[in-house]
Amino acid sequence: MKKAIARRSSAARASLQRIRFSFTRKADGEIYSEDARRIVDPRSISLRAIGAPRRGATIQALRTRANGTLQGRVPYVGVPITFESGKDADPKPRQDWITEDVAEHKILALTKNLPHAQFYLCLLDKEDIGKEFQGTFVSQARKCRFQDLVAALEDHFGQDADTAFVWLDLFCANQPLLTSADEDLPPKVVSAQNQYLTHGLHRAIGRFGRAVIFFGRWDVPAPLQRAWCVWEIMGAITQAQNFEVVITPGQEQAFVEALLADVHGLAKIMADNNSMRNAECWKKGDKEMMDKAIEVIVDGGYVTLIKEVNRHVHAWRLKMARDAVLEARSGDGHVRKLALILGCTGQLLKSQGEYIEALQMLEEALSIRKESLGDRYLDVAATLHKIAGAYGSQGRYEEALA
Repeated sequence: MKKAIARRSSAARASLQRIRFSFTRKADGEIYSEDARRIVDPRSISLRAIGAPRRGATIQALRTRANGTLQGRVPYVGVPITFESGKDADPKPRQDWITEDVAEHKILALTKNLPHAQFYLCLLDKEDIGKEFQGTFVSQARKCRFQDLVAALEDHFGQDADTAFVWLDLFCANQPLLTSADEDLPPKVVSAQNQYLTHGLHRAIGRFGRAVIFFGRWDVPAPLQRAWCVWEIMGAITQAQNFEVVITPGQEQAFVEALLADVHGLAKIMADNNSMRNAECWKKGDKEMMDKAIEVIVDGGYVTLIKEVNRHVHAWRLKMARDAVLEARSGDGHVRKLALILGCTGQLLKSQGEYIEALQMLEEALSIRKESLGDRYLDVAATLHKIAGAYGSQGRYEEALA
């Protein structure tokens, strides 16, 4: 395990600017070469190539053919891709680049011929590099938007963002080696790499001061769809490493809207998208190894992993719901909106066993609705039904009937 990567200090920002790597403060033309800017996003399956890339893959346009079509390359696809801009694919602006795009089109290009091939070792000033295992280990899926990842980390660290050290495989790992096919590497290197990924990675995660998992979206957490991210989560749990969930800023409002639209539907969203058993992996053998190890090493296997991650997800959702209540209280004075948020938050609290707080919010919602609507109104009856359900869930049946 190499040293922890650059803190976001003013010196680090200056270093990044010197190598033209600012994603948030410069225009496209100031950052990338012409080749790097010609990144497109496939939007149809009509690409004319052997083994055409799946929708959503990134193509780097390399040249224009005599007939006006473009020829490009896709990472890990061994044949050229011929396509028509505007028909088969659209330009992909830098704010939509995923971490894999950054690794493939920036990190590899800058480090493949350097002696260490670690971005932070080769391209950052020494004062911007932390001690071994200093700071925070960050788990993230390579399909997440890089700009969202940066924004989420800055939001997570808050006032400490300028001095926080983070470890991201994107910058700290040897990307030319990490992304090479096994057949292109000496057997000893392949063996050492496998040992690091299967055993050394977990021990390393346990040595960091803390760990975070970047979800991206609240409803479809990208790391839970990728087997190697699940492997990192397993490492945090088995090494007794506390971890926190961070989500893209702005997702709070999306969650509150879903809460108010259908509070009962939240459970289905979690069940559909939080099952780590279904996480995908590029290599079938890696997935089989991870499945077996999780069931053998973790007491309870996937059930334990899912339960632990859901505990963090539940905590985030409750915080967002409570914050929405506070905002409604101090807002524009629309009491019926406050009653709606109180009622939905009360239902969410009930579903997670927080009965005392759930009843407090439901009773307040009932009081507001009675005062503004009268006793004989559908919303009043619905709130009474929810209160009865909260009592019933605790076995307090007499109070539920009352």
